[in-house]
Amino acid sequence: MKRKKGPGTIAISLLLAVLILSGCGTAGKDKGSSGDNKTDSEYTYIAEYIKVGGEAEGIIKNMKSLTAAHDGKVYLVATEITELEQNGNAEKGEQNNPTSSNEGGEKLNADTPASDEGPGPEGEMPGYMGSAVMHNDYLISVNEDGTNVKKLPEYKAPEFKDAPEGAVIGNTILSINTEKDGNILIAEKLEIMNSFELISGSAEVKDQNTEQVYLRRLSPEGKEINKIGLETIVGEGKGYYDFKIKIAPTGELVILAGETQIFVLAADFSVKGKMSLPEEKGWVQNIVSMADGSIALAYTDFKQGERVLKPVDVQKGELKADIALPREAFDVRDGAMGYDVLISGQNTVTGYNTKEAKSEEIINWVSADIMGEDVAFMHFRSDDKVLIGLFPSEQNAMSRRERTGNIEFAILNRVKKTELSAKTELSLAAIYLDSAVRAEVVKFNKQSDKYRIVVKDYSEYNTDTDYNAGQLKLISEITAGNVPDIIQLNNMPTESLVKSGALTDLMPLLSADKELGGTDAIFKPVFDILKSRDGSLRTIAFSFNVMSALALNKSLDGKTSVNIEEAKEMLKKLPEGAELMGQGFTKENALGMQLYLGASKLIDREKGTCNFNSPDFIGMLEFANMFPETFDWNNVDNSEYAAPEEKLMSGKQLFMEFFLDEANFNAFRKIYAVLNGEVTVTGFPGGTASGGALGLYGNMAISDSCRDKEGAWQFVRRFLTPEFQNNMMFGLPVNSKVFDAKVKQAMSPKYEDDPDSPGGKKEVPHMLAYVGAKQDQVVKVFQMSEKELEMIMNLIKTAAPIAAYDQQLMEIVKEESAAFFSGDKTAAQVAETIQNRASTYISEKG
Repeated sequence: MKRKKGPGTIAISLLLAVLILSGCGTAGKDKGSSGDNKTDSEYTYIAEYIKVGGEAEGIIKNMKSLTAAHDGKVYLVATEITELEQNGNAEKGEQNNPTSSNEGGEKLNADTPASDEGPGPEGEMPGYMGSAVMHNDYLISVNEDGTNVKKLPEYKAPEFKDAPEGAVIGNTILSINTEKDGNILIAEKLEIMNSFELISGSAEVKDQNTEQVYLRRLSPEGKEINKIGLETIVGEGKGYYDFKIKIAPTGELVILAGETQIFVLAADFSVKGKMSLPEEKGWVQNIVSMADGSIALAYTDFKQGERVLKPVDVQKGELKADIALPREAFDVRDGAMGYDVLISGQNTVTGYNTKEAKSEEIINWVSADIMGEDVAFMHFRSDDKVLIGLFPSEQNAMSRRERTGNIEFAILNRVKKTELSAKTELSLAAIYLDSAVRAEVVKFNKQSDKYRIVVKDYSEYNTDTDYNAGQLKLISEITAGNVPDIIQLNNMPTESLVKSGALTDLMPLLSADKELGGTDAIFKPVFDILKSRDGSLRTIAFSFNVMSALALNKSLDGKTSVNIEEAKEMLKKLPEGAELMGQGFTKENALGMQLYLGASKLIDREKGTCNFNSPDFIGMLEFANMFPETFDWNNVDNSEYAAPEEKLMSGKQLFMEFFLDEANFNAFRKIYAVLNGEVTVTGFPGGTASGGALGLYGNMAISDSCRDKEGAWQFVRRFLTPEFQNNMMFGLPVNSKVFDAKVKQAMSPKYEDDPDSPGGKKEVPHMLAYVGAKQDQVVKVFQMSEKELEMIMNLIKTAAPIAAYDQQLMEIVKEESAAFFSGDKTAAQVAETIQNRASTYISEKG
């Protein structure tokens, strides 16, 4: 709905118009863009949830996303997971447990238990053999209304042909489809799970093929009707990790083997044709049935950089000419509802017709109060309804969505948007909607009986040739008076929006929120950075991190910070070939890092001034000039890799950069433990990034023209609550109480039951740190010390805020600094030139 221009809108228009005119990138469309080729439907879907029968408990375990549907019945694939003891040496029965010493000289086994925060054996410890996992898939059928859940009674995995004695066989279903008569087609892989032990113990099985793949036709009850070994189709010795099956209207089967090979089979599994997509042209991402029943490959053309469909002529066994797809067509699905194909994304499902080259939004998951990541499958029915399967999940503290229950079904009913229940709608604009924000929108819309958040993600306007099109579109709409109620500020010119008056002052809303804790709710160092000079609060943030650098005490001689000349002298005292900051730094990226971290000390957006001709910026130039022009990663000898901590201890490196960005400060604590606490946080030598730089994540704001600021605050405040802060995706919590609790947790010893220890408990490490060329040496990390806390708090309190990235300003610095790096000009001369250009740019941009 178009808003009237209120007070201050003219100022916003004048300021943001400059941003549009000075925007980076090009504004043109390309043939693969979504831009003008996308239309919005007047319809949306609302979910009617279906409880899957109670008998599913114990039957539907470890569900996979492979499904098929036929005549009111859904076939699901689940897997039984069994742990198998596996040995690194089958004859001796020994386990590979590398050892090392901690600072007290204690020998540590690499399989020492770690805490929940620390790494465990699975996939974390190089050389750890541990236990192998065997998967045995099986088939389940369930009615669309959620009733009659059962394992297919006659299904059993095929036998492994000529399996060696003692083989343990696992089976994996790779693909599933249903034929018109209700029979089921599956591609199924068998694998010898203990092949390492068998091969180690017997020369007779060294050449044994450890995998076999079959194409099988099953009855609706799972009984095998016929099968064929896929090696007879694709050729002996061809190891394909994936197979997909589609059925043509005339009954032929089209099989995608791996990423480039396509086979056409008759109904009796005899081969009618073979085709291949040249690997240099692209890899097939999916094989789909279009709306007319024809089969097509969906792939990305490597040479052209385009996403395309390539129809398959089943009768001739040929691939037809390419058909262009939109740029966002990463996940192409079967056609439905009159659309040639569907394009699935985290936020939406769109329909695409190739003749008109237009896509239309069919489902908006957020509008349907559903997290797109939770959708396991969707089947479009002939009655315009959509059956979907959902894995309910929540974001956990390790930044992953974790399943919280068994599979659910839902019927999506198509309704006109005008028929939705009367709630006050609040618009939320974003460029690449954050998944945490999306999850909170879904929860809020389900819980609130008064408000509904309507999301518009402007990244859909970006193209392959203009990554800023979405930003420019949103700025244009704000300029025209179509101001959203709530704005996710990622990828937006926050300082300019604040200066224009477009964002409302959140201070009164926060102060009045006694349940949250008022202004004390936000961690003070972060709160001070969020506040404007006039004391107002225009944005909030989910989390924060701090980047800085440290050095060994023995290298610093009592110093707590280092200038450029001191760094040069310190470097001379180290062995020949020692590095200032480690591998990979060049003049250009070192300067870019310094400018990114220290721009807030050089630029005052509120006043529209800058200070590039200062000793701080000259120091940045001199710091960057200590690095080489280029770094050749292709000629790096990885066999000589050493962790930064080890290079510091051996004198091969002077400074080490690090982040404070985990809820329990884990990264810093590991560094501190490995270096025995003999470190000082110095920041980067010279320049504006001495000390540290604090970055904010997840900035949110409410517009000054918001139609219901109290309602908008009820949504925005969710990101400051302990419930959200304890399970957020990135960084350190901004909620004061949650931050204090994380500190207390990090400083508290951890115990586990041990009947041989006094009181039946023994202290265990919080986590383990791995060092050494093979990451096979272990250091135990116990509770955080007072000294560590003091270092962390001093760094946070003194860190300067990271300013918003400005590509055009970066380009000015890059262009002019080249003359200093080449020796043609002094640092002071280059700084003066940059000051003149940057001053003009900043004053014009605002």
